[in-house]
Amino acid sequence: MGELAEAQRRIEEQLADLVEAHRQLERRVGTLEDRVGSLLGSDLERRYRERAYSFFQRILKRISVMDPGELQDVLGDAVAAGRITEEEAGDVLNADVIAQGRRDGESTYLVVEVSREVENYDVERAVRRAGLLHRATGVSVLAVVAGEEIKGEADAQARAQGVWRVLDGVVFPP
Repeated sequence: MGELAEAQRRIEEQLADLVEAHRQLERRVGTLEDRVGSLLGSDLERRYRERAYSFFQRILKRISVMDPGELQDVLGDAVAAGRITEEEAGDVLNADVIAQGRRDGESTYLVVEVSREVENYDVERAVRRAGLLHRATGVSVLAVVAGEEIKGEADAQARAQGVWRVLDGVVFPP
């Protein structure tokens, strides 16, 4: 009987070890999922920046992505003139893509927020940052969200707020 009890104790110890190993594995897989998600998001942002002419050609003509230095100069001038604050300029600089081009013969900017799955906060950021860039420049600015898919509430919010949507490369007007 003692041998049976000892065998059961060893099995319980091994089971506890397996449970702990499983917990550690779950944590590591969760961390890995987060990191892969971050990499995929960064890659999607890069693709939209590098191929802006392709993704946004239905919205703007003669499109080009703004160089960060050029954007800093534009925003710096707006801060110096009192049109926006330093914090607001920093917010605009955090946009995923800012492009310029022509729409209906007029100079126009795009402020694009990119996310694999577009959510309400992406729409809110695009609208807020587009408004700030408009205040800074006085030029027409369109808010855009881009990604692989959009949540239902975010889609309705985007349409209601006049935000363009680009999903898997397909352009949807507000």
